[in-house]
Amino acid sequence: MLGSPNRSTIGEDSNKEGCVDLCGVYWLSILVLERILRELDLPLTELGKDELYSELRRAFGFIGSYRECERLEEMWIDPLYREAIEKYIKAWLNFRRKRSIIEAYR
Repeated sequence: MLGSPNRSTIGEDSNKEGCVDLCGVYWLSILVLERILRELDLPLTELGKDELYSELRRAFGFIGSYRECERLEEMWIDPLYREAIEKYIKAWLNFRRKRSIIEAYR
């Protein structure tokens, strides 16, 4: 199975950002992201996956797209987008690590 069995977004009428999710598109998109993270061997918490997915949607311009899930998959298949997505994810993870270290000292 691709995702966590305890994820409760299937069948909900909206996700955390208020976007309509009639057919589990948000759920399917998170599954695509989970597959990408597995390929990169980068484990994340559920909250981390949700945050990263929101940032990816904004950064790569497929937020609110009719075919959001398919768009992420198409971008991952394209070598140029794949490289850009990998770099973005790694930079995002480095930023989060640095931010958590700084916050630990406050």
